[in-house]
Amino acid sequence: MKITEIVSTARPTISLEVFPPKDVAGWESLKKNLKILSKFHPAFISVTYGAGGKNRRENLTLLKMIKQEMGLEVLAHLTCVGQTREEISEIIQQLQENKIENVLALRGDLPSGQKNHGDFQHATDLMEFIRQIDETFCVGVAVYPEKHPESLDWAAELKYLKRKVDLGASFGISQMFFDNQIFQKFLRRLKDNHITLPVIAGIMPLMSEKQIKKITALCRATIPENLLDKIVNAPDEETAREVGTRFAIQQCQELLAEGIKHLHFYTLNQSASVSRIIPHLDLL
Repeated sequence: MKITEIVSTARPTISLEVFPPKDVAGWESLKKNLKILSKFHPAFISVTYGAGGKNRRENLTLLKMIKQEMGLEVLAHLTCVGQTREEISEIIQQLQENKIENVLALRGDLPSGQKNHGDFQHATDLMEFIRQIDETFCVGVAVYPEKHPESLDWAAELKYLKRKVDLGASFGISQMFFDNQIFQKFLRRLKDNHITLPVIAGIMPLMSEKQIKKITALCRATIPENLLDKIVNAPDEETAREVGTRFAIQQCQELLAEGIKHLHFYTLNQSASVSRIIPHLDLL
C-alpha cells in the first residue's frame, strides 16, 4: 500500500522508524522488539539508510524481512549524497524487484573522511532521478518544524520545500519536535504559503540526559524547560524514562485532539517506551 493511501484515511495511524543493526545480537533484539510492536498494527515501518549507503545490504535485508516475513508495509529511506547515479539506479531496481513502492528521499550526510559528493547534491536531485526511472514510486520527504539547521531563513526553507512538492512529494515526515505549538505553527506556515503536503508528526520519546544532548546537537529541536529539568534532575534512569514516557503520552494525546491523525515514532530499535505510550492513545 502506498503511504498516500494511508495518510488520506480519516482513521488515526501510528508508524515506526527502525535502523539496520550492526551485529547478530542487535538483529535478534530488533526482531523481538518488532514482534512486540507489530501488535499495535503500525501502518508502515520506515528503515533508515546509512551515510553514503554504507549499510545498503542490511537496509534491504531489513526491508524485506518486515514486508515479506511480517507482512507489514515499509518505507525505504534513500540518501543520495556521496553516491553515483549507477548506485542509486541499482538500489531503485532492487526496491522494484521486492515490490517496495514507498521511498523517503533524503540528501543525507557524507561518510566520515569522504569528500566526493557523488552525482547528487540535494534531495531534489534524487527526487528528479527517481521520477526519471519510475514515476509510480510514492515519494516522501523530510520536513523540519523548526526549519533545517542549514536554512538561512524561513523563506529559503519554504521555497525548497515547495520545490520538493512540485517534484512530486506525496507526504512529509517531520523531524522530531517536543513543542506542539511549534508543529502547529509550521503547519500554518505551509497553509499560508499554499504548500499542500500531508505531514506525519515525528515523535521521539526522551529517556535520558545523554539522549537529550545528542538530539539537541544533531537537530537542534527545542525541548521545553520543564521536561529538560525533570529528566536531567531525575534521581535515577527509571524515573527519567517515566518522565519522558508521560510527556510523550500527553504530547500525542494533544496532537490527536488537535486533529493530527498520523504519528511516526522514532523507536531507536526499542519497544519499551512506544509500547507504553500507544495504549494511552485513542486510535479507533
